[in-house]
Amino acid sequence: MEVLNSIPVRLEPEEVLRKLRLRKVNEDMERKVQELIEAVHLVVRPKAVYEVSYVDNNSFQ
Repeated sequence: MEVLNSIPVRLEPEEVLRKLRLRKVNEDMERKVQELIEAVHLVVRPKAVYEVSYVDNNSFQ
């Protein structure tokens, strides 16, 4: 089993605000989202696990 440890994380404040679907966005909300993104970047460590498989026989014709 293989583990990928260095998965980059890029969070854009505009994208986060759009996904939140807020009706009105003000400067305070934008600042809070930016602060959250900065805090997340300090602790987030995404990983993925995969296993290599090979197809030995293709019975489809």
